[in-house]
Amino acid sequence: MGCFGIICCVPKCIFKIILSILIALGLAVLIVWLILRPINHLKFNVTDASLTQFNITGNDMLHYDLAVDLNLRNPNKKIGVYYDQIEARAFYDGRRFDSVMLTPFYQGHKNTTILRPVFKGQRLLPNVQGEYNKDMVDGKFNVEVKLYLKMRFKAGVVKTTKFKPRVKCEFEVPLAGSNPAIGFTPKKCGYGCCALLCCFPRCMCNIILSILTTLGLAALIVWLIFRPINPLKYHVDNASLIQFNVTGNDMLHYELAIDLSLRNPNTRIGVYYDQIEARAFYDGQRFDSVMLTPFYQGHKNTTILHPVFKGQKLLPNVQGAYDKDGSDGKFNIEVKLYIKMRYKAGDVETIRVHPGYKCELEVPLGSASGFTPQKCTFVCCVPKCIFKIILSILVAIGIAVLIVWLILRPINPLKYQVDNASLTQFNVTGNDMLHYDLAVDLNLRNPNTKIGVYYDQIEARAFYDGQRFDSVMLTPFYQGHKNTTILRPVFKGQHLLPNVLGEFNQDKADGKFNVEVKLYLKMRFKAGLVKTTKFRPKVKCQFAVPLGSSVEFTSEKCDYDW
Repeated sequence: MGCFGIICCVPKCIFKIILSILIALGLAVLIVWLILRPINHLKFNVTDASLTQFNITGNDMLHYDLAVDLNLRNPNKKIGVYYDQIEARAFYDGRRFDSVMLTPFYQGHKNTTILRPVFKGQRLLPNVQGEYNKDMVDGKFNVEVKLYLKMRFKAGVVKTTKFKPRVKCEFEVPLAGSNPAIGFTPKKCGYGCCALLCCFPRCMCNIILSILTTLGLAALIVWLIFRPINPLKYHVDNASLIQFNVTGNDMLHYELAIDLSLRNPNTRIGVYYDQIEARAFYDGQRFDSVMLTPFYQGHKNTTILHPVFKGQKLLPNVQGAYDKDGSDGKFNIEVKLYIKMRYKAGDVETIRVHPGYKCELEVPLGSASGFTPQKCTFVCCVPKCIFKIILSILVAIGIAVLIVWLILRPINPLKYQVDNASLTQFNVTGNDMLHYDLAVDLNLRNPNTKIGVYYDQIEARAFYDGQRFDSVMLTPFYQGHKNTTILRPVFKGQHLLPNVLGEFNQDKADGKFNVEVKLYLKMRFKAGLVKTTKFRPKVKCQFAVPLGSSVEFTSEKCDYDW
């Protein structure tokens, strides 16, 4: 019969007791989380923004001066918020051009705080000239500010652990003095709940968070049960540095011997040292490593090891540290131990663990002064069984996520296609200016019998030769079961499109122009009384459209990506 890794060392009755404890802990963590989580969600808004300077020079250098008023609202009556770290990053056309760190603060109950990050300077932003010219014509620039936060909640005297949400603020800001009639429109900001799980309802997010916390406590409890009661102790009792000099070509010549003391203070636990590797470092660079002989160490036992490092090694850029240490009379050397070991309690042996220890030494050259013994510090220890448990947990979570997705997603995929398109005007002038008038009939089909779709936001963007020349916002709507909706975005105007004349002449000779329309959606599904959180798929429609009505248009299916 097989067992369950580390659990096979524990009688079944103890395993049942541990399982009961874990279930109780899981329920306790879930209850505490439901009590302490914010009842009302925090609110983030951009109330005002001023753009004093925003221009691109011929070498793709963006010069900018942007100030933003961010409104942070805590609507809760009993919960305060510690904003331990706030980083604001500014983006244009999907590229970051600046970031600033804001002052941390505590926000009390039912409180509003105004932050005012200012972005000023210059930044190289290649390939944004087209977007810049379009925004310049529109009179507003599409800017995005993201907040990267580290925050904690406080309820009474209880403080939670840190959370790291990201807040995304998209807004259009006019250039100061360009057109007084155009003002700034305040915008709400969106934020994620828990990274990948943001695509699921918040209650599901909270439940999964509780499960992960419980599993973490379970792993900790199992580790505390199986670890040695008294920690093993490692010391460097003595070290002698017979040779240690750097030649003009950065070659280090060395001879270092150390006495390494390994102490097992436990009365019932022995240790198998299956592999011991000692590595020597100077100024952060490794210059030698030696493998020591494996051995078994009994109860309350001390073992002395004598690793010797001797030879030469090329160590670039250490002359400064070497000269400083030489003047001090002691050299700062670091020895790290990489160990593979097992514990033995009675007839039971654990699986291998892989701890690391770091010994920081100050060693005099020769015998000029005495060596001071040093303790070694613990670096890491991740038992393979714990790794396997974590891997199994991740696989289980992946399966759970897949099951939830299969339940919540539409049983029949939504269908998108271009039924018709008319191109009244489409020509490129000598200065690479595209003049266009394009109308598209988009067919959106929901074939499901029990699932409706809320299209909360629909943005249609038109592209030619991979470059966007226009975008329009369409009216949001609800689409019922087994329903078809026709959308008709119209793109009309002019836009600077450099380096498309070759493609234009080729398409003109063929009699059809290869145009691409992409839909950027924010949508929710409805099944009965249940509504999902928002999804953000992208729909891509590629088609060839003739100029005028001399050639019949052929309908094309669209692809989409979730």
